[in-house]
Amino acid sequence: MGLHVSLPQQLERLVHQEVEAGMYGSASELVREALRDFFDHLAGRELADMKELRQEMQARRQRALNNLDRLQGVEEAFNELSDKHELEA
Repeated sequence: MGLHVSLPQQLERLVHQEVEAGMYGSASELVREALRDFFDHLAGRELADMKELRQEMQARRQRALNNLDRLQGVEEAFNELSDKHELEA
């Protein structure tokens, strides 16, 4: 399967410079390596995003648990006041 792409002149010039300098055997080789690097970087960023998401979820869970504890405390206080003043809940 082949794929043909068009590059702006500046990028095309840079590709040819790298090939002519002997850094790559062909323009295709350079583009393949550049795309591998791009997708490796993208995958690394996705992993970092997932780690950040997990941390945010843990922080939100902890806040929810803290609020639940506080809510239970409020409920207990309400029940105590209701009992003390003989109020119906």
